[in-house]
Amino acid sequence: MTTTGASIRFRTLRRHPLAAGLAALCAASVPFAVPVCTATTTAEQGPPSGVQALAARFGMTLQSARLPSAPDAVVTNCDDSGPGSLRDAVDNAPSGDTIDLTQLTCSRITLTTGSILFGQHDLGFVGPGRGKLSIDASGSPGSGAFRHLGGGTLFLSGLTIENGLKYLNDVDTRGGCIYSNGNVTVERSALTNCEALAVFPYAALGGAIYSYGSTYLLDSRITGSSANSGAYATGGGVLANGGFQSNYAQISGNQAFGENSWGGGVFQRGPALIINSEISGNLAGNWSGVALEDNNGAPAVMLNSTVSGNVAQRKVGGVDAHQPIHMYSSTVAFNSSTV
Repeated sequence: MTTTGASIRFRTLRRHPLAAGLAALCAASVPFAVPVCTATTTAEQGPPSGVQALAARFGMTLQSARLPSAPDAVVTNCDDSGPGSLRDAVDNAPSGDTIDLTQLTCSRITLTTGSILFGQHDLGFVGPGRGKLSIDASGSPGSGAFRHLGGGTLFLSGLTIENGLKYLNDVDTRGGCIYSNGNVTVERSALTNCEALAVFPYAALGGAIYSYGSTYLLDSRITGSSANSGAYATGGGVLANGGFQSNYAQISGNQAFGENSWGGGVFQRGPALIINSEISGNLAGNWSGVALEDNNGAPAVMLNSTVSGNVAQRKVGGVDAHQPIHMYSSTVAFNSSTV
């Protein structure tokens, strides 16, 4: 399904290697699924000029990409703990601070004594750039990377968060790399190889990110992550309970595993605004690419985005919307389901 807006033109997405192989996939014999190759719909007419105006048209506000304060605490080494460490800076930061990791000469902080756990309402982390500094949770299997107990916003910029494994065997598991009791904003960062793992009868929720509030991705990547449970698994990449926004985001290669599994890439409730984004190559039992599940009628808007190559084992490989959805200049193609 391809839609083309009538009144303005928007920047197109960079093509990824996956896109080049989709036409071949469509023509090939696939033993477990039958791809839906082409479908064209009539576009909605007349989106307003500008993303802010588009959001306002549907009663939404673009989330802020930055906390209001300048960096206050500086991390001076890549130790797991102790003076100058990230953990020490978090322990001593008041709510509203932004922690500066841009001056580090090392490239990896390996967490060996559990996740970075904090209760500040708002807290920000600014690194030197995606791929330049990694917060690696592999040294604390079962704990994840960041656990935000405050009700405000956890803000991350210029970081790679990886190898988070959150595991619980007596309650539901939430957020393989990032858990927030409030909102999550991820800017110019990457989350990869994150897993929320639970055992029957408990649920695994949000392989890379779980937020009780909203999640906003700006120029960020969520890849190779999973929610895994013998019972119920939701949101292989992101589970956002209070709304989801993305702008220039890539959500690819994530999976939700379980007897009852939903939303391999994204599962969200509340309003959704997906702009200039790619949701591709995700896998789930149901609703594999993006599940827009606000049953109270909040709107969803997709602009200049691609949902492709997602596979559901049972139903709805691409987009499942249980709320009004408005699509402009977007492509939904080459998604598939077994049943």
